[in-house]
Amino acid sequence: MSNSPSNGAPLIPQDSDEKHKQMRKTYKAVEVSAPGTLRVVERQVSEPGAGQVRIRVEACGICHTDAATITGIYPGLTLPRVPGHEVVGRIEALGGGVSKWKIGQRVGAGLIAGEDGVCEQV
Repeated sequence: MSNSPSNGAPLIPQDSDEKHKQMRKTYKAVEVSAPGTLRVVERQVSEPGAGQVRIRVEACGICHTDAATITGIYPGLTLPRVPGHEVVGRIEALGGGVSKWKIGQRVGAGLIAGEDGVCEQV
């Protein structure tokens, strides 16, 4: 994701600030551990690196790529992997050098990489 802001993004209401400050250190996700095998796992929340933001996901789409991940037919697939790369949420942490995005800003991410011309295509 680049440092360009999205226009008109609402901020988290002030009454949500306290919840935001009490962020958990872990999160739960559904992981593909083997082709056709899903399991709920708990993972550590990581800090964003330089030029990155961390998004608290509010909605996630599952697409054909994710279906291929679950069935194990996606080329070059390494497991375990959590499917779901089309998300909408709010920025909850900024990495070093990020100045145009703001905590609480609502954002969305579509493809795996490349849509803003900054991320390396994979």
